[in-house]
Amino acid sequence: GVIVTEEMLARLESYRNSRTYVGMGCSDPTHPPTYIDPTNPRDGTTRCIQSHLCAGCPKGRVFNDSLPGLSQRCAELEWLQDSLPLEVFQDSSLADQLLVIRATLKQWSPTEVDFHLVQWAGKIKSGEHRPIRFSGEY
Repeated sequence: GVIVTEEMLARLESYRNSRTYVGMGCSDPTHPPTYIDPTNPRDGTTRCIQSHLCAGCPKGRVFNDSLPGLSQRCAELEWLQDSLPLEVFQDSSLADQLLVIRATLKQWSPTEVDFHLVQWAGKIKSGEHRPIRFSGEY
């Protein structure tokens, strides 16, 4: 029974384009730092494709409602830490990503964070969600 206007759809599309895989925003998504997205031409037309790395990017913006996405990525990284050989995890950027995301999650209450982490860990364990491994691959 809801009437959806073109303006409402445009706002929704704008919101969807402004959020990354981890639920954050970006101050300049077409000019990511080279170490985040080395293949981006930085020509103002190509969006960053490394939206799972936003927590460690100086252009990343955390919002009040970023908790579910950041928790999801944290649970994925914790699963990867348990699933990969230790040297593979430590020698990749995954260990650094996990440290940054855990530090970012300190902005919310531990109770809220634990709720979301348990929820995502359960989805991963059940196979309902498959974590991103390297460079956006599943």
